[in-house]
Amino acid sequence: MTNGERALRVLIVNPLGRALSHYSAELTHVLEKAGAQVKHSTILEPSQRPDGSRVRWVVEYLQMRNAAKKEADRVVVVWPALGFLDVLANFSAACWIVVHDPVPLVRSVGSGRIMRWLVSCMPVRQFIVHSDTAKEDLAPRTRPRAKTLPHPMLPPVHRRENPSHITVRVLGQFKGTRDISILEELSRSPELRNYKLEIVGRGWPAVTGWTVSDTFVSESELDGLIDTSSAILLPYHRFYQSGIALRALERATPVVGPRDSSLSTMYGAKHPALVSDPSNVSSWVRAIESAVGETRSAGTSLVVYERACASWAEWLDG
Repeated sequence: MTNGERALRVLIVNPLGRALSHYSAELTHVLEKAGAQVKHSTILEPSQRPDGSRVRWVVEYLQMRNAAKKEADRVVVVWPALGFLDVLANFSAACWIVVHDPVPLVRSVGSGRIMRWLVSCMPVRQFIVHSDTAKEDLAPRTRPRAKTLPHPMLPPVHRRENPSHITVRVLGQFKGTRDISILEELSRSPELRNYKLEIVGRGWPAVTGWTVSDTFVSESELDGLIDTSSAILLPYHRFYQSGIALRALERATPVVGPRDSSLSTMYGAKHPALVSDPSNVSSWVRAIESAVGETRSAGTSLVVYERACASWAEWLDG
């Protein structure tokens, strides 16, 4: 932006004010770093509302979304509360919808096959996805309208010291695509017998060999759990991108997960903490041992951060 040019006004619409507060902060940072003037329109999800009403939440979301068209040069909806039904609304060409999970990892309204087909037939609507896999899983006629951008990211922070003992954690909500069987196999692995194995997140069942906390943690608590982890595990059969992985990257905490995923874009396909064969427990063990042996450094984090900032700046100028 040159002198005399007005900063582009971007409105972030967030209907999951609690769950996506960190994502909104990450997105705000990269957009402001690129020179945008960022405002927010946010409401809490039903689980965080005193009345718990989904109907009122949807009504408020629709009102918020309609008002958004008049308030900015560009609008970014960080979560389509109504799934692909959102696209059927009369959004302006300035609106972009972030699609985190084209094929939902948990049950979601408005995301079935029929709805995806209807959306593919609609006039131009603009989508943002954070991985090539996510773009591939959009309806075929929708893909050309999707822009693949890196998950936004906050500036990396340097950790002051290594954890005092080896703790491997799984963080975040339970989803059906989580691989419980590999977790149970890992708990029986002699190489990990002296490791603390912990799971913290809503909806998790008991997992043999792991200490499970079925709970929702605050933002500060989550940062503390990441900081005191020797490694963060992503035991998925399938996933598109991971907000937990990004948060770990921001705090220079090693991540272990499938090589054939968006993690390869973040860390590089040859990174030793990525798992070549997710069905093989030995492959996970080798990756975990590599991760916990890493020297704490923000080097990789800075590379990913700079790439994210540059990509979002390019999108803003487009």
